[in-house]
Amino acid sequence: MGLNHKLFYSKLLLFGEYTVTVGSGAIAMPYSRRSGYWQYNIQSLNSSESLRGLLKYLEEHKELSKLYNLSIFKEDIANGLIFNSDIPTGYGLGSSGALVAALYDRYATQKTDDLIALIKILGATESAFHGSSSGLDPLVSYLNESIIIKENGIIEKTLLDISDVGFFLIDTGISRQTEYFVDIFKNKLRTSADFNVVVQTLSAENKEAITSLQIRNSTSLFEATKNISKIQLDHFREMIPKEFLDTWSQGLETGKFCLKLCGAGGGGMILGLLADPSENIDFGKGINVILL
Repeated sequence: MGLNHKLFYSKLLLFGEYTVTVGSGAIAMPYSRRSGYWQYNIQSLNSSESLRGLLKYLEEHKELSKLYNLSIFKEDIANGLIFNSDIPTGYGLGSSGALVAALYDRYATQKTDDLIALIKILGATESAFHGSSSGLDPLVSYLNESIIIKENGIIEKTLLDISDVGFFLIDTGISRQTEYFVDIFKNKLRTSADFNVVVQTLSAENKEAITSLQIRNSTSLFEATKNISKIQLDHFREMIPKEFLDTWSQGLETGKFCLKLCGAGGGGMILGLLADPSENIDFGKGINVILL
């Protein structure tokens, strides 16, 4: 099969980290500064280990194996197929999601436009990498559109304009394993009634933030994001790299900006929001800030 080098973008989960796994809402968008595409490695016929592992997973999964042309996928791997990606792994930017989106685009035998069916297929496929996946990352990458998941389970495409809102990213320079932090979250849910109340509060603040973002109410957006930041500092501290705890607290204390997890946390990117998008903030030496 010929290659067209179609790009599959990374994603940013703006709101809904962790709470989306318990049926709460979430909103995510493509992040076009990082992407991946199919190509053949002309230097060698050694394809990547991740593709061989994905093929093995699909071959052993009875239902998924029917949805993909695995014989062609296997042949392409033997011919040196690689997914050429500059999306860093362990960063919360959806590196495996982009790969799964590309897989579905190229090898699915029958594609569906039903978003609920599609997110289930993509989630089941991405579980080859994470053990459990909501499917949101590959859905965003596959459609190249912003996606909102509502509390009632409805999934919709949404137009999302974050220009002049004041969002920024901090690159922690730390790669992490998603499953490790998800397991911490699940264990707290299972063992602590108080933490369940915290998650309910966090879900409500996420809902407020998503609504405020969609209607571009900057005041309520910042207030909800600040509340999320405080909840995560108090109750998701394990997910915040210790090198950034002071900066996290600084934002809450000054009221000039606030930080929140961007995905599972533990490293990767941290998402920030400025109270005044026109103000230049001194985040200190060695902190890599990327304006959105």
